[in-house]
Amino acid sequence: MTALALKKQIHKAIDLTSDESILEAVYTILNKTNSSFDISDHDLKLIESRKKQFLKGELGSVSLKDIRKKASKQLKK
Repeated sequence: MTALALKKQIHKAIDLTSDESILEAVYTILNKTNSSFDISDHDLKLIESRKKQFLKGELGSVSLKDIRKKASKQLKK
């Protein structure tokens, strides 16, 4: 099936459905697919480097519970 034929079928299916969960799912898929961002080579290398360090156990991490606890203390000040 060609891209044009697929688009027509998708439009038809969307027009015929009233199920909001399906419509939200389609919207989410299309929105994620159409969104893009640029990342520099430097930033990509930095991310990959930190990922390798993390997987080797060379970098620590903080649990969400600890982050919430610290944030709560800061907000109380």
